[in-house]
Amino acid sequence: MYYRIRNFVALCRLPFIPWRWKLRNGWYWLGFVYTQTVFGRQRLAALRMAARGLWDGLRGRMGPWRR
Repeated sequence: MYYRIRNFVALCRLPFIPWRWKLRNGWYWLGFVYTQTVFGRQRLAALRMAARGLWDGLRGRMGPWRR
């Protein structure tokens, strides 16, 4: 979850990525996070990792995940 959200945010920051792709995949990842946090077994962990991925993606922090 962390890497998927972080990499999506990093790709959205690139100017040559079409806005339609960003919008379509944004809805997809929003739905993915929703399903994992509502219906998944590890709800809190999924939400926590999605938030960390979003935060690190916005900060531009790439590479392996660090605690």
